[in-house]
Amino acid sequence: MTQAQLAKEVGIDRSYLARLETGATALVLERALRALRRMGATVTVNLDGDDGPPD
Repeated sequence: MTQAQLAKEVGIDRSYLARLETGATALVLERALRALRRMGATVTVNLDGDDGPPD
């Protein structure tokens, strides 16, 4: 998948995606989840600060 294709699928500008890839701009969680799902990834978000597996 190209940057242009992913950007279109996620609803962002390709240049914004390029800045994300280089670390020049911060990532918004909602957009990250949308992008990962469009690429077929299974997404689990842990917001409790614990890096370990769930109890």
